[in-house]
Amino acid sequence: MFIEVKRKTGWFGVFPKFRIIINSVKGQRIQNGETILLDIPDDEADLQVTQQGVKSNHLAVESGDQIEIYTTAWGTYFLPVMILFNLVASLMHTFFTLKIYLLFLSLFLILTFFIFFFIEGKIFRIRKTS
Repeated sequence: MFIEVKRKTGWFGVFPKFRIIINSVKGQRIQNGETILLDIPDDEADLQVTQQGVKSNHLAVESGDQIEIYTTAWGTYFLPVMILFNLVASLMHTFFTLKIYLLFLSLFLILTFFIFFFIEGKIFRIRKTS
């Protein structure tokens, strides 16, 4: 029994491959723009993908399904916002005290860590296309 998985994540995470997890068992890796056929053990399976600790949502799949891995709006805009924040934060350091700068930076880093590692499916998701 096979499913087709296509990765369309754009520029986000373009270099590292995504690991595909079927029924909590690590499987193949898929790179950006690639389409692969996966053998699922039963007619139904639980599918999830992960990239460097960041996880997608879970999806119940059946034999013959076509699956797409895509980047959410959070994933698309979070990295540019993070870069802009660091630029602003570096300028803040010249205008504010070091304590205020470090507090602001710490809050941002905690938020970033929380979003990436504790909210599954916030950065990239998987869905059925047919």
